[in-house]
Amino acid sequence: MEKEREPGSARFGNFINYYSFNPPSERLKLIEKDFLKDFIFNEGKTIYILDIGCNTGDLTREFYKNYCQEYQCKILGIDLDETLIERAKSSAENGENMDFQTINIISEYDRLLSYMKEKNINKFDLINCFSVLMWIHLNHGDEILQIFLRNISLLSDNILIEIQPWKCYRNARRRMKKLDCNNFSQFDKLQLKNPDKNISDILLVVINGDSTSSDTVVATKSGLLRGSVKLTSKNEKYSEFVGIPYGKSPTGKLRFAKSEPPERWNGIRNATEFGPHCPQLIAMLYPLIGYSDEVSEDCLSMNIWIPGEVDSTKNLPVMMYLYGGAFLLGMGQMYPGQDLAINGNVIVLNINYRVSSLGFLSTMDSAAKGNWALWDMKLALEWIKDNIKGFGGNPDQVTVFGESAGGSATSLLSLSQQTNSLFKSAIAHSGSASVERDMTELTRRLAESFGCDDDDNVQMIDCLREEDAEDLDLWSLITMGGSGSWRPVVDGEFLTKHPSELWSEGAAKSVRFMTGNLHHDMAGLIILNPVGLPYGDALSITSTKNGTIAFVNGLCSSAKNSSDVCKEVWKRYPGMDDDDMAKRTLATIYLATDWVFGSGSNFEARAHSMHSDVGSYMFNLQHDMSFLEYPNYINGSHLDDCYPLFGEPFLLDMRHSFLEQQEWSEGDKQYTKNLRSYWLNFVKTGNPNEGPHSVPANWPTYNKSENLILRITQHMSQSSVEQLDDKKLDNYNFFNNIQRNIKSENENQSKFDLMEAISQFLEKMEPLFQQFPSFEKRVLNKINKTISRVIKNRMRKHLKRPKKQ
Repeated sequence: MEKEREPGSARFGNFINYYSFNPPSERLKLIEKDFLKDFIFNEGKTIYILDIGCNTGDLTREFYKNYCQEYQCKILGIDLDETLIERAKSSAENGENMDFQTINIISEYDRLLSYMKEKNINKFDLINCFSVLMWIHLNHGDEILQIFLRNISLLSDNILIEIQPWKCYRNARRRMKKLDCNNFSQFDKLQLKNPDKNISDILLVVINGDSTSSDTVVATKSGLLRGSVKLTSKNEKYSEFVGIPYGKSPTGKLRFAKSEPPERWNGIRNATEFGPHCPQLIAMLYPLIGYSDEVSEDCLSMNIWIPGEVDSTKNLPVMMYLYGGAFLLGMGQMYPGQDLAINGNVIVLNINYRVSSLGFLSTMDSAAKGNWALWDMKLALEWIKDNIKGFGGNPDQVTVFGESAGGSATSLLSLSQQTNSLFKSAIAHSGSASVERDMTELTRRLAESFGCDDDDNVQMIDCLREEDAEDLDLWSLITMGGSGSWRPVVDGEFLTKHPSELWSEGAAKSVRFMTGNLHHDMAGLIILNPVGLPYGDALSITSTKNGTIAFVNGLCSSAKNSSDVCKEVWKRYPGMDDDDMAKRTLATIYLATDWVFGSGSNFEARAHSMHSDVGSYMFNLQHDMSFLEYPNYINGSHLDDCYPLFGEPFLLDMRHSFLEQQEWSEGDKQYTKNLRSYWLNFVKTGNPNEGPHSVPANWPTYNKSENLILRITQHMSQSSVEQLDDKKLDNYNFFNNIQRNIKSENENQSKFDLMEAISQFLEKMEPLFQQFPSFEKRVLNKINKTISRVIKNRMRKHLKRPKKQ
């Protein structure tokens, strides 16, 4: 910045000797002495004043002396020049009611919001802008000037502006040219050349609203974001910001490493299109259900939905959603948040996080500890803490919620000291905290497939960093083989102990916690919901007795003493060998739902309730959405809870493409209202029964002596509160004991055979291949190309490898 030059040469108006040629006393003559009387609404009220572009503070002090002596005023003076602010702070005339801070109003808007939060104020009573607008206009252009005026109008209902005429603009430019300084690059692009009229017009639009505006701009720590103002089919207004980078591209050295905050950008970044999905094979099919198939390793993006227009003073609760997909797939674009945001008066957001090996590969040592996707989630929570205030959100009222793998991640975030202080509440749908005991064998297999030497873990990880991300994802699926998966691990940092130990020690006691699942949750896998619905029983895993036996044996195979476990399972769920397919399927669904979902949710509700006094709640969702073509014995399957959560926009294109009926029945709408009322009350007050939304039944907290849960349906009354019976609890305990004694991956593996692994992978994909032949062709083509590339890489690496002595 240019100082020590003649007046007029400072690019930002930050003259070192400004008040020697602009005496403060002369500047204030037009302001009446008692004009602050209008701001006194009750006796003893403190008047908060913001002075933007305060320079060395001379005018700020003069203003205080002339107008604030009779009142209880506090003035914050800000300027982008640290030297000027240091001079302002050093003045002996400063009293305890004056504060000066180095803040760039254009790029550090969030710091003002932090100041307001610290002072517990929603708005300043007055904002002073003395001879500052010209410098913003000259350096940043017409659009930023309008955004600045809009933003400060959100910070105060009263703005005192000293406007500089156009001749001052020309003089400033002339002096800069004369002194051979950097020119104002925006000058020739300016269209608003009548500042007096233009600024008045802009403020009138800001005050009265502009129904024609279709975009909105918000300042974040990384830079300015432009979002969209949209209308629903019901003419409800909402603001949408999508594709926001919350982390750097996790490539190069950041692959298999903790994610880092994004770089700052200049100007305004468009947040009007969704970012690419993280690499995942299944993305090839996404266009069939209305979504892009674009994937990229540069995928750490966030999507935000806000009811109405952005207002940084609203202080709305925030809900961050984590998608499911077995930690192998998923995308934020699939879960649009506008319906929930509008009807709940909350801010809804979701993120893309890394999946499969890119999200979870681990050597179980310092070379690659793992849990990269969980670190992504932490980074997103930190982004919310730093930036959500500017969107009108309350950073101290954040709820994390997720389904399936997202529910598991929600529980893990609640347990980790790295994250559980970053949010207040958690809702885990159909997912509980689970980990792989050991990931080294799976990682070694992947490295072997690419010809990476596994003698040294650091070199092995560096070798895998050189490979194509999509190739890694494909071979990550192939090398999973019959067991083991890319999932979280106990890494000693994000997770210091096994989740069951952390729950039992009360690690999540500070988090308000809700958990549960759907009544027939595992029907989603068994009848391949939603892909298999139009095909009746044809694609069902339990269409034959042999298929049922193979499925049950597969569940048992991960347990120690798997043969004994299987015998006990068949005793506990005898209907699984019934000749009638419906009875066989239903019994198998109950087994799998209790094992995979219900038991974990019950363990976590019970463990949380034993240590926490902030609220533990367990639910069971029972509703068959009318447009889903389930067999009549199914009452709510995996993923169906996302319909009431996200409303009619959820999977809209998929319903139009695959289902005959798309309209929601009155029963669907009532079920949605019931579920949302409890969820939104919980988000806003920490108690699902208390808040702005009326509920049909009082939901008691969970405890191990009563074991009360809430059955959420279309028709509800106090009888919807149910007590888990002894048989159900005994089954849950049985499965939880199995989970605590699960085989490690190394115990579970025979010698790895790559060609056998490819064969098993293709066999698992067969149901999808039958329905989508073009998908089969693309996958086989990709495998062939990848095999060729991998073989070449292996040969190249083999030739490079130093010969062993």
